Formats: sequence, C-alpha cells, structure tokens
Amino acid sequence: MSNKKQKITLTDVLRDSIKNLRKQYNKRGDVLSNELDKGASYISQLENGKIKEIDFTLLIEILRHITGFEDTQFNSFMLNYINTLLQELDKSDLLKENWIHLIIMQEIKYPIPDMAITLIEENLHEYNCSPANLVKKINSNRTNRNSFDSVYEPNKLYVSINKPLEYDNPNYDIHTNIEYRFPSDFVSKILDKQISTISYINLYGIMRNTFLLKNDYDLSGSSIKAKEFLHSNNFFTAIEIYNGLHDVSELKINSVQSDNRVFTHYDDLVINSTNKFQRLKKDVLNQIEYALDEYFHHGNEATTLYKMEEIFKNMDRNTTHSDLGLIMAILSSPIYEINIRDRADFWEQYKELLNKFYN
Repeated sequence: MSNKKQKITLTDVLRDSIKNLRKQYNKRGDVLSNELDKGASYISQLENGKIKEIDFTLLIEILRHITGFEDTQFNSFMLNYINTLLQELDKSDLLKENWIHLIIMQEIKYPIPDMAITLIEENLHEYNCSPANLVKKINSNRTNRNSFDSVYEPNKLYVSINKPLEYDNPNYDIHTNIEYRFPSDFVSKILDKQISTISYINLYGIMRNTFLLKNDYDLSGSSIKAKEFLHSNNFFTAIEIYNGLHDVSELKINSVQSDNRVFTHYDDLVINSTNKFQRLKKDVLNQIEYALDEYFHHGNEATTLYKMEEIFKNMDRNTTHSDLGLIMAILSSPIYEINIRDRADFWEQYKELLNKFYN
C-alpha cells in the first residue's frame, strides 16, 4: 500500500498569503528559504507557481518562521488571519483551500471545555470503561472512512469537500479521513488536566467514541452528537465560520491584542445558531400548543387548566422556587427512547421519586 502524505495544493490564495505575510513581517524570501534548509530560490518558486504542492507540516513551519510566533500567539494570529480571508473569499473558492480547513480543524488548539471532561468521566464510569480502553476504541478507527489503497499519516487530517448539486443549497459536506494513533495515556492526561488544549478533529474523535460507549452501533447518532457538542463549545469548521461571518449581520470579529484574549473573538461568533434557534423554538412552541389543545379538547378541561397552572408555577422566573435549568433538563430528557411498553412503569417510578422529594 502507498503512503499518502498530507500534502496541500499551492493555490493562488495560499501563494499570495505567503507573499503578503512575508512583506508584512519584512521577511526576505532567500532568508526564509535558508531558515527552512532549502535552496535560496525555494520560496520564490513557491510564490510564482513553479512548485504545485507541499507538505502541510512544511506550510506551518513556513508560517511560523515568517511570523516568529509560537503556540498560543500562533493560534491567535492564524484565527484572525483566516477570519479576514473568509470575509473576502467566495464559498466556491473556499472549497479549493484545503490548507484553511486543515489549519482550523487540525492545527489550531482550543481550551478543552470542562463539560467535555465531565461527559467523558461520566460515560467512562457509567459504561465501566477506563481512559486507556477509550483510547484503544478511538485508535481502532472503525468510525473513519479509509481508502483501501492508501495508508494515512497518523493523526493527520485529510479533507475533501462535496459541493451540493442544487444551486441554492447552502450546505457543503466536509468529508474527513484521519487515522487516530493517540498515546495510551492521552485521555487520562486530559481528565487530569495535564493536557489543556485540543484541536477540533481530536476532540471530535474523543467525543464521538465517548458517545459510542452507550451504543457501539450508533455511528450516525454519535457523529451528530459529537458535532453538536463541539458547536455548543465554539469549535467550528472553516465552512461553519464562513457561514457565520456572511449570514449573521450583527457578527463582529474582534482582533486579539494579547495572550489573555486568545479565542475570545469566538464569543461573538454565532455559527448559524441564531437561525437554528429561532426555527427550533417555533417548532417546540407549536408542539406544546398542539399538545395543550389536544389535552383540553379531548380530556378533562379542569385537569388541563390545573396542569397549565402547575407548568407556569414550575417556570415562573419571578418566584424563588423557580428552577428553569431543572425544568429544561426534564423536558429535554430522551423520554422518546423509552420503550412504549415500559412507559407506564417509568411514570410510576417517576411519581415515587417526586413524592420522595416533596415537602
């Protein structure tokens, strides 16, 4: 089998980026070439199109040498720089810029959310799995689509993007291939907070396999849950960032001026969340209204009114006993997954639980 290197095409946008950044940081091409242990004309050949593709690792080395930034500063700089590019590019152009997708999903590291640690610990405990065994599950790579004639570099992301057939379809599918080869103590170091930052694609692999502990065959559902978790914690793909920049009119990109403000510009970045929230809120309210109408017209009217009053008391934020977080947790519990035959027993046990905690 051939070894498929993580190479990227030197597009016009990438060549211009290298050239413009060199000028911005006053870095001569021959000096940069020598720093990379290349021939004196290497960077010139990159920029004038004589070299068509390079290893992605080399691109990152070039960008680090140009800027002089390391780690946190480099993260901050690249996020801001790519945000600027995404505001200027057409989406059709973005599909050609694999280097942008790799930087956003693989290279940039974000603080690991506390909620990720909590979910991992809870699932490991509930399903009697050790952190090392979770790593083994991840490294089995059964959730990844790999071609039969290639061997991918370990822990390197390979991206392909499918443009939708419909002209007005705004959704572009990002297909990823990665051969996870985490060290056996990778998850345990995350839980112990010895590792405090992580890339999009690595957190995705960990969370997806964490969700698979419940049902090892739920490949589609685990992927959806992992992506939703990443979205809710401000981990986004380049296309999602692009959509946010172009679809949310009130969006503002804040430049990062110090190490203390790294990633904070993502606080303002709402990636399709506003539109999705409004749509889902409308759907939820419609379902609640339908349920109340049905209950009122086909059940006991007095009972319906009583239940509505109790619902209001539970959710009345002007009272000291209100706990909207608890109510939302109850409403969003996956009751739909309970077998119909078991729901009567569930309700009886639920009533016993309520009686236990009543005054």
